[in-house]
Amino acid sequence: MNEPDDFCFRLETQRLLQLCRAQMKLSLQQSDTDVAQLTQSFQNLVDLCPQLEAIVKRLDLSSDEEIDALHQIMSTHVTQSIIAFQFYDRLSQQLNHVIDNLDLLGKLIQDNGTLADDNKWLELRSHILASYSMASEHVIHQAIMSGKGIEEALSLHQSSIDEQDDEIELF
Repeated sequence: MNEPDDFCFRLETQRLLQLCRAQMKLSLQQSDTDVAQLTQSFQNLVDLCPQLEAIVKRLDLSSDEEIDALHQIMSTHVTQSIIAFQFYDRLSQQLNHVIDNLDLLGKLIQDNGTLADDNKWLELRSHILASYSMASEHVIHQAIMSGKGIEEALSLHQSSIDEQDDEIELF
């Protein structure tokens, strides 16, 4: 680190934001590769299920109910795994939004012309708000921007999820 006289809070903030972005990007890149491999493996299993079913039917076994039951269980597990990968995709999208927003924040604080410009800060907030695709993100954003702490914002988020779960009807 530089001598205390040379210390620049904006530069240090910019570096810390870059560090956060780099760590998130690296984590996403590493997990993207692993998830892609897992997704392909599960897709291969999905593709094998009909072939397995066809072979079992050709064997004309008299008690193929047990095999059918195992086939159904396997299909269910594979489907559940694919759904879990879709949740990872959502997480990946959210983290990429955070990375982009950290980049915009870093640029805003680095420029003397924009640092004290209220309109630029409002534009950044609007850009961040517009990047959300889920209601839960809006709940957290509203809570934080209105001065609530992280724990309270997350609690409000959980409450909104619980309310949505209460509204779901199962047939």
